[in-house]
Amino acid sequence: KDLKGAGFYKKKGRVLGVERKAGDPPRYVAELLVSDSQGEATLQVDQAHLETVIPQEGGTVKVVNGGYRGALGSVAAIDIDKFQAKVRVNSGPYLGSDVWLDYEDICKFKP
Repeated sequence: KDLKGAGFYKKKGRVLGVERKAGDPPRYVAELLVSDSQGEATLQVDQAHLETVIPQEGGTVKVVNGGYRGALGSVAAIDIDKFQAKVRVNSGPYLGSDVWLDYEDICKFKP
């Protein structure tokens, strides 16, 4: 919500890179490209101000945390009460597996 005043609250962006900041625990800052009808802007945003985007069933996701990290998959089902999505893994050693993952462990993926 801190980005609301700058007009970027609830806007979607593409992650260009991630930088690790020193600390205990360490923090991460994402470089985002945000586009709208006004044009494009590149922002540096702390992890505390970001949320992952969960696509509808059938949409493509990338696993960003846990044992399946790095795998691509498609959303087979969504459990809004548990904040989880059932993902059919489409790449890597778990190809073809159906796994329930927390929302925070996946994000919408556009190649």
